[in-house]
Amino acid sequence: MQHSHTPQQTDQTYCVRHPDTESNLRCGRCGDLICPRCLVTAPVGARCPSCARIGRPAILDTSSSELSRAIAFGAGAGIAGALGLGIVLRLLVSLPFIISLVDFIVVAGGMAGIGYLVGEAVRLGSGKKIDKRLKYVAAGGVFVAWIAVAAWLPLLNVSANFMVGIQGIVGLIIAFYIATSRVRI
Repeated sequence: MQHSHTPQQTDQTYCVRHPDTESNLRCGRCGDLICPRCLVTAPVGARCPSCARIGRPAILDTSSSELSRAIAFGAGAGIAGALGLGIVLRLLVSLPFIISLVDFIVVAGGMAGIGYLVGEAVRLGSGKKIDKRLKYVAAGGVFVAWIAVAAWLPLLNVSANFMVGIQGIVGLIIAFYIATSRVRI
């Protein structure tokens, strides 16, 4: 009786990146041979390092021009809001009577509105990017608005105490929170 032997494969395969390592595992995307040292486990299977490279999403990359635009939008929105709040406060003090609760609500509420306005302006100015630096831009825009209101009020014959008093400080804190929460990180 004669035994027939099936020929064994003598072709050895080696990893493309590590030519001294024998392997028969292939990248599920490009088909290159890979070994356990260079294997990257991806949600869709084994990948070589080149195919597994996952790029940073565009929403996370804020260019310098987008950051500059966000700064300009935030400062512009802050100054516009400051002008509006200054006019409202001027109208408020021209009333024959003023209740301190009303001025507290107007200043704190006005600053909260400015915070929202600045936060949205920064978000839109950046192209709705997600970047930690945009929170600082939004906070800076609110601070610019607060300084602008304090500087604008004496020109309208209104005391700047509205902004440096408790109502202005509370309004500033609320505006910081709202503006920075509008910008995602």
